[in-house]
Formats: sequence, structure tokens, C-alpha cells
Amino acid sequence: MSMTSMKWRGSFTPAVAAIALGLASIAASPAEAETRAVVVGINDYINVPKLKGAVADAEDIAAALKKSGAKDVVLLRDAEATRKSVLEAIEQLIARARKDDLVIITLAGHGAREVWGNVHPPGTNKGDPHEVYLLRNVTLPNAEGRIDPKLGGSASDRIFGGEIAMRLKRLNDIGVRTIFVADACHGAGLTREPILGAPSRFESERVVPNIFAFAEGEDPLRSVIATLPAPIDTDKDLRSLTFLAAVDPFSKAPEVEIPKGSGKMRGALSYAFARAIEGDANHGGVGDLTHGDLLSYVKASVSNSMIDSGKSQKPDLRPRDNFGRVVVRFGSDLTASPTPVSSAPVADNVRIYTRNGKPVDALKRPQRGFGIQPVSSLAEADLIYDPSAGEVFSKGGDLIAMRLRAADLEGVAEREVAIRRLVELAKPRARALTLDHGDRRYFAGDRMSLDARKTEGQDAAPEYYTLIVISGDGKVQYQYPLGKDPKIFPNDRLLNQMEASEPFGADYAIFVSDVKPLDGLIKSLCQLDGERDPNLAVRLIERALTGTMQIGLQGIYTAPRPGPVQAASMQATRCAISR
Repeated sequence: MSMTSMKWRGSFTPAVAAIALGLASIAASPAEAETRAVVVGINDYINVPKLKGAVADAEDIAAALKKSGAKDVVLLRDAEATRKSVLEAIEQLIARARKDDLVIITLAGHGAREVWGNVHPPGTNKGDPHEVYLLRNVTLPNAEGRIDPKLGGSASDRIFGGEIAMRLKRLNDIGVRTIFVADACHGAGLTREPILGAPSRFESERVVPNIFAFAEGEDPLRSVIATLPAPIDTDKDLRSLTFLAAVDPFSKAPEVEIPKGSGKMRGALSYAFARAIEGDANHGGVGDLTHGDLLSYVKASVSNSMIDSGKSQKPDLRPRDNFGRVVVRFGSDLTASPTPVSSAPVADNVRIYTRNGKPVDALKRPQRGFGIQPVSSLAEADLIYDPSAGEVFSKGGDLIAMRLRAADLEGVAEREVAIRRLVELAKPRARALTLDHGDRRYFAGDRMSLDARKTEGQDAAPEYYTLIVISGDGKVQYQYPLGKDPKIFPNDRLLNQMEASEPFGADYAIFVSDVKPLDGLIKSLCQLDGERDPNLAVRLIERALTGTMQIGLQGIYTAPRPGPVQAASMQATRCAISR
């Protein structure tokens, strides 16, 4: 899907009213407050699938905390992370915590769902599902609910979600500001499944499939279950908690390549949180970071990390109110780096695997900032090219472009490098840009709108803005503002509706905003309209950067509707641009 093929341009459409601002900010005494953390990451499971990025997540968060001045940081990795050690570390942290402290608990690893047996907490029933966090030595029951003693490990090496909630409640009662990060998942189903199966080297999800149950008398933790209280409503009962979960209880949390092109697998939520600790969520780490600021940044950062991954991830961020509440005080809780944040260098070489045909030719285009390298296996590839169909897929399985000739691959490869650069550029400037019907695959005829509005708790100062789109073949398409469009972004409206139509694939929307006028950038981007020069578009944005600029990114993935060929043509064209 290219934006030239969508019913895109037009006026803005009205949106629903904003959520009312919640409770006032919590007062604190900077002189007395401390930042304390327990950080857990597990890759090396013995009886469930191993992970690739959870330890790196924990090490990244711990390093970010220490770099930002936190001294009370406990890091547990792999074999260090047992039920006993994790719960003891949290208990000791609670014992040290004092009113107005900032307490951070993060868990990166496998999550799962199980059902209660005859023994269950008050307010629950036998057979009710609930979430658990799995530690390194965990052994799970078979289909009959029994443990195979030959597997080794321990069925007790898991922690109930209710056990974590109890401890978060104790911290809340002390008067502690708490952030809990669960980079794990508990279910199945994704909003966007890959069209083309991804290379196995990149398949890694933080979930143990299927809901499991223990046979009567088999669970070694039944005595613990008997002491659990009724479920705690974290939204209502824990008003000083910020809860960040990788996904809702019914979805998977995939590990993804961060940065793009690096081959390094990570959890998108943990990566976003580490950058927020360093100050990216409030542009340099000056002053207070609100609950709304943190949620908006995490949402945008996770979305950026999932670009072209073949999958979608919607984090569960709570509570969904009280956005003006202060979560982190930079200058007292944490001290962000005083040096300006610069985007990391990215790989400019794009590795392409050819299916059922002759390998592509190697080439270098240094003047345009990219090169192409043919590779002989899927596991090595950044892009996958099917010459018989003229289709290009990301290594995650997303359809990028259709009906291409081999000569068109240059534009696709340059787009890949431009996206890598944009994702890095947006990290310290992330702005939430979303689709109103979610980050899923859209089929022919589906309609959608882009949402760039700020949420409650964020600075509502007037903004200048511009929006461009880079299509799957690398074409740059200028979109807003034009003609009678307002020059100041109206924060109460959605961008106009689009309709998915041919040619299908992946478009990439880029929203740039600033409190300062963007006249020069707008003029330059408008002159690029219709050109296959995505790296130049990125250079123009880089040259226009200011300390107050924000960048929102959103992939838009479309495909033909499954089933018989439709009689009506889905072809549509973008309205002409007057310069």
C-alpha cells in the first residue's frame, strides 16, 4: 500500500473529548527521597524455551539507573533469579523503603497463565485463570497436571501475580512512588501476525503457550495459594503505582531486534523504560516526569521498535487516569545525563535474501547512504525478495512492497536504512502516533485514521507540525499541512481517514512537531514529494532538529483481502499537491 493508493487527503475529523485530569501531583521531600530498584532478567531457562534478550534488558535498566545516580540497585540474572532470591530481594527493598522514595521493580522473562485448583484465593473460583512469572529453574506440569521428576528443576520456581500485587500494596501504604515493569506475557494472539514466516533465529516470545493446571495435590505452592488475599485492583487501590506490562493478559510479547539491523534481540518495553530513566521521556531529563509523559513515551517507543517486525505489541499501561501525577523527579530521584542525546549510528548495509531465484547484485550507494548485500540464508537477511511475485518482506514477515522489479530494490533498501535512522532519531524525541483501529494489518477497503494528539498530563503548548509518508518502495509523499490546513496542530482532532488499497505493503508515517515554526522543513519536504529519496528526507529532519522537536512514527501495513478477487477496484489516488 502506497499513500498514492489511499483515499488520504482532506480535512481533519473530530475526535472524542480528552480524559479529565486526575489527582494532583504527590508532594515529596527531595532531600530525603531515595531511588531503590530490584531488576530481574532470565534467558537461560532449563525446562521452557530459552530467551535471547531478557538478561540484556535487565543489565540495560540497571546500568541506566546507576548512570542516573541510583545507588540501591539489586540485579538478578539467570541462575541468580530463583523464587527465593527474587522475593527476598523485594522484601528487603520494602524494608529499606521510606515515604517519598521512588521504588522500581522490573521483571524480564517468561510469563504464563495457569488456573486455580481446589485451593484458591478469596473472590476467585476453581478454574479461574491467573498470571504467573516463571523463574529460571521452573518445571511445568504435563497435560495431566503432573510433574515429570526426570526434568529436574522445581515446580515451585514461579511467582504469582497476586504475590507481586501484595507487595506493591505494602509499598503504596508506605507512601512510596512505585514503578513496576513486567516485560513478559501471559497468553496468545497478536494483532498483526506475519504474512511470511520469519527466520527461526528471530522467533522468540516471552510466553509459555497454553494455560496449565496442576493435578490435585501436585502443586508445591498450594500452601502459598491458601494465604493469598482476594485480587487487588491496582488501578483503584494503588494510586501511587505506575504499572507497565509488555502486553495485556491475552497477548504475546515478542523479542525484537534493537537497534534495527544490529542482530541484538531485546524486549521493546524494557528498552523503552531504560531510555526513559536516562531522561528521553521528558526531553533531556529536566524537571518532573509525569505519569502521562511516561505512558506516552513508552507507547511511542514500543511502537517504533516493532516497525517491520511482522508483529504488533500493545503494552498494558496503568492506571489509565491520574496522568498529571509526578512519577520521577529528575534532579532528586534521578539525574539524567547533562550532555545532549544524539542518535546512534545505524548499519547502512541491507542484506537481501532471494527466494527461488538468482541472488540480487551487491552494490554501494554512498552518496545516497545505503548499500545492498546478497545473502544465502533467511537467518542472515534484513529483507526477503521473491522475484517471481515481485514481493519484498521484512525478516519479521511483514509485506513491504508488491509488484517490484529487481531494479526497484534500491528504493526498498534505501527505505530500510531511512527507517533505521528515523527510529534512532525519534528515541529521545518520541511522540505517540497511532492508528485509530490499532496497529494491525489492514485489508483492502479497511478504513483508518492517524492520531497524533497529546494525552492528559503532557505539555499542551501550541505546536507547529508536518506529516510525510515513506512508502514501501522508498517514495516520499508530503501530506500536511497544505492549503487551508491549520499551521498549528489541532490537538482535538484525528488526521483524515485513509482507505487500504493497491498497491499493498508497508507505508511509514512520520509526524514532526515543534513549538517553533517549521517553515523551512515544510518547504524542503514538500519539494521531495513523489521522489524516491527517503534518506534525504531524514537528513532534512536532522538538520532542522531543535531541543523541543518531537517525532512520531507509525507503520501502516496492508494486504489484499483474503478470499475471491473483489469485483470493485480498490485503486485510489492521493489528491494533488499544490506548491
